[in-house]
Amino acid sequence: LAHHAFLAEVWPKAATYLGEAAAKANGRCAYRQAAGWFEQALGAVAKLPDSRAKAEQSIDIMCGIEALSPAAGRSQ
Repeated sequence: LAHHAFLAEVWPKAATYLGEAAAKANGRCAYRQAAGWFEQALGAVAKLPDSRAKAEQSIDIMCGIEALSPAAGRSQ
């Protein structure tokens, strides 16, 4: 669903579904996949109109990115 919502440019759903996919991947220790989903989610959130909800969702996603294991290949 995340991929389809992103391709269809349905940004609210894409941001939500991508964030959920990232969290699930992180839970499965699929850190690189999680990082990719989080980055796409952040891109989808950037397309949303400015609001408190957008800011909160951005912060949640960035916290998810920061919480990823160094095994994800991210440099600290």
